Amino acid sequence: MSARHAFAHRVSGNGTAAAVLRQRFVGTLSAGTGTGTDTDVSAGTGSKLEGAVEADPFPKIDLRIGIIETVSRHPAADSLFVLSVDVGEKSDAGAAPRTIVSGLVGYYSEEQLQGKKIVVLANMKARKLRGVLSQGMLLAAANTKADATQVEVLEAGAAAQPGDIVGLLGGDDEAVALAKAKAVVKRQHVIEAFLEGLSLDNHVAKYRGRELVVSGGAVTTQSLLSGMVG
Repeated sequence: MSARHAFAHRVSGNGTAAAVLRQRFVGTLSAGTGTGTDTDVSAGTGSKLEGAVEADPFPKIDLRIGIIETVSRHPAADSLFVLSVDVGEKSDAGAAPRTIVSGLVGYYSEEQLQGKKIVVLANMKARKLRGVLSQGMLLAAANTKADATQVEVLEAGAAAQPGDIVGLLGGDDEAVALAKAKAVVKRQHVIEAFLEGLSLDNHVAKYRGRELVVSGGAVTTQSLLSGMVG
């Protein structure tokens, strides 16, 4: 088992490394909640992104800033937290936070997680984890040891707001605009290819060597210097 797979296995609290690779920290984000239409990312013709995604999945990935509002223990899994996360979506009643199930028990307390500005992968299909529907995937970093002795969520700076789009350093406005209408990703290999491109270098999260940025600032960890991201 690779270090990346072992890290995902431990943090997720799921049964097999293969299943964990598909789920990573969480399930996924549901369709019909502000993240685009529920379509197969490999289908369709004429899209300017179709050719690019074969070599680079990032154009199909929608990363958003979320603020953790509440944290509780999973009623059926000791290793999992259930998070309520504001990702900037609205309903008729006001803010519409998402539920994210994440295996960060043992790395954070409930109090430490509450209020953090995290990075959410925002266009994946929802999935139940131990009976709780998980509507998001938070990104976190770990040291490269197989037992993942240190795990930290990726965080945004003070200027970032819920729903802000996370892009790449040097990216253009067109890419940001396209992110607002991205389809729900159904093909798991697209997600996995994206995750394999992530890394942590001197506290800064990177994708294929380029910094992840939002609202003019980098996406970082508090104390972890380098490692894998998933």
